[in-house]
Amino acid sequence: MDGALYVAIGSDVYRQEASASAASLRNVSPSLSIALATDVDSAPPVFDQLVRIDERDGFRAKIVALRESPFERTVFLDADTRVVGELSSLFELLERFDIAAAHAPNRVTFALDEVPVSFPELNTGVIACRRGMATGTFLERWLTEYDRLRPHRPLSMDQPSFRRALYGSEIRLATLPSEFNMRFEMAGYHNDMVRVLHGRGDDKMYDRVAGAMNARVGGPGDWQVISGCRIYRHGRLVADVKPRRVLKSVRAGLLRRL
Repeated sequence: MDGALYVAIGSDVYRQEASASAASLRNVSPSLSIALATDVDSAPPVFDQLVRIDERDGFRAKIVALRESPFERTVFLDADTRVVGELSSLFELLERFDIAAAHAPNRVTFALDEVPVSFPELNTGVIACRRGMATGTFLERWLTEYDRLRPHRPLSMDQPSFRRALYGSEIRLATLPSEFNMRFEMAGYHNDMVRVLHGRGDDKMYDRVAGAMNARVGGPGDWQVISGCRIYRHGRLVADVKPRRVLKSVRAGLLRRL
């Protein structure tokens, strides 16, 4: 069985955030089963299944939830995402690969002596994962590496341990294009329809970002660059998708977490 998985522990704010993302997924994939891994005994109605986990660390909870996923093929999504396009091709990938994820915009945030810089961090906000022996072994190793690195407080939290666990594994890894994990507050580019927006904002902001990115893509040589919430088409500014005052509040929130 295929399905999508979210994690929300602690504050109800995170469950509300995950619910909004799940609702956006439901709009494009109405028949897909969606599960919520959480530390309470009930889930909002947008979710079909509840995975009860007792874990206070939200980043560690992600790994535990993937290990406990009720699905044979799982697409994990961070709560601060919005799905704006079809994701069925992610499940197609899992017919040939064990795990799929996109490069992190900041390729290496924590140096690992045994892992070359040519093997960068992957962003763990969108992960496609197939159940199996190799995947199960990998998830246990990721959990072990996360616990080992956590005292060092790496900037990108669970991504250095994900990187180290992947590099030493037998996993068949597929690298997703940025369209499936678009970190629109950072820097990158796309030349196809964006499927998943990753970053915090209200519904109007998500609509504005999706509209600006997907208004004109897909033709030969048609590409856009995103830089700090500004979108450029062939070098020309075509949209500024987030007010500066909101950017400042997001950055302040990130700094408070460090």
